[in-house]
Amino acid sequence: MSFKNKKELKKFWEPLQIQISEHLSDRNKITDNYYFVGWERESYVALEINNIWVYFIFSDEHSTIKIKCYSELTIEVSEVAAFIKNILVKLLYSKQTKHIQASKAE
Repeated sequence: MSFKNKKELKKFWEPLQIQISEHLSDRNKITDNYYFVGWERESYVALEINNIWVYFIFSDEHSTIKIKCYSELTIEVSEVAAFIKNILVKLLYSKQTKHIQASKAE
C-alpha cells in the first residue's frame, strides 16, 4: 500500500499508535512521531521510543517494512520495533503475505 500524502499516512498511523501504546509496558513509551511521504522515495513513519528514533520504512516494491535507527538500539526498543513492524506488515501487506504462504504450501 502506498500513501499519496502525509495526511493519508497520518490518518492510517494515529489510531494504530493508540492501540499499540496500550500493549506497551510502562518502561516503553512512544513519545514523538514524524511522517514522511516521498514521491520517488520510500515513505516512512519515525517513532521516538524511549528517546531513540526508529524509522519504519515502507517498501511497496518488495512488500516489506525496513527498520532503521541511527543510534544504538537497546533490547527493549528492538523488541518494541519488531512488534510494531509485525503489526504494520500484517495490515499493509496482508494479501501478499497470504498469497506467499499459500504458494509455499502447494
